[in-house]
Amino acid sequence: MNLLHTTLLHQASVIKRNRLTFALVIATAAIVLWHAGVEAHRMKALAYLVALGFGIFVTDLFTLWKPNAPDLPVRAPQRETLIVLGCAALGYLTLSARFVFLDWPALPGLVKLAIIPFFAFVFPIALAIIMLWLKYKPRELGFQWRASSFVFLPVLGITALTAYLVAPQDLTLPLILKEEGVMGMLLDGFIMAALSEEFLRVLMQTRMAAWLKNPGFAWFIAAVFWSVMHLPKWIGDGGSVFEGLMGSLHIVPLGLLWGYMTYRTKSIVPAILVHGMNVWGLQNF
Repeated sequence: MNLLHTTLLHQASVIKRNRLTFALVIATAAIVLWHAGVEAHRMKALAYLVALGFGIFVTDLFTLWKPNAPDLPVRAPQRETLIVLGCAALGYLTLSARFVFLDWPALPGLVKLAIIPFFAFVFPIALAIIMLWLKYKPRELGFQWRASSFVFLPVLGITALTAYLVAPQDLTLPLILKEEGVMGMLLDGFIMAALSEEFLRVLMQTRMAAWLKNPGFAWFIAAVFWSVMHLPKWIGDGGSVFEGLMGSLHIVPLGLLWGYMTYRTKSIVPAILVHGMNVWGLQNF
């Protein structure tokens, strides 16, 4: 009971210190509910938002129970923020060229070979090389297991159970396993998506937080940028710009949860595990 009370007090204190960010989060949730449209979709959207909010509460509960180590180090906040943003921008331009501006199947082989190296900014291999060149060790970039990292289990359970109870017909796990198999799911879900995207997120939100001296705002901006990275693929698959923007907005709450897990645990591992198992379809409505 004392831990629950402490968690609630902690969250109230965080909201009080980050009123602008809290207002942006509430506005995002409101737009997601509005865009859900019909009542059935709106109920699923509401369950989605409640589940993610509860995931943030559990993350705070767990990390207050298992105290954390100091914040991840940032040695040159402004320079490193500009590096991360520059690499992310190159990655976004590469995705836009691949899915929006170019007819990829029709391109000559040599042109494709010339473009492929730029995908090092998408995944983001180039950014990892830069950070290692700046003498950062993997654990200083969040690659370490802590006692609080076990929070991925209850958060994953909340997401999966909510999806099963609210929209079992929309569960995507059977379809993914049928189309890609276990190895394909591991490659696409954990390596190409979770590992690369959470690595970009932790660098963006830690560097911006140190530079702006505002962790809350950096957390929100990193989640929004991550969500918009999906826009070129949506447009390339035939969706309109508006549909792509709304689709991006739908996943901002997911990014907020995963980014918050990293911020509170000081480890990228829990977010990678939850992100990699994001196969429940709860955000699809």
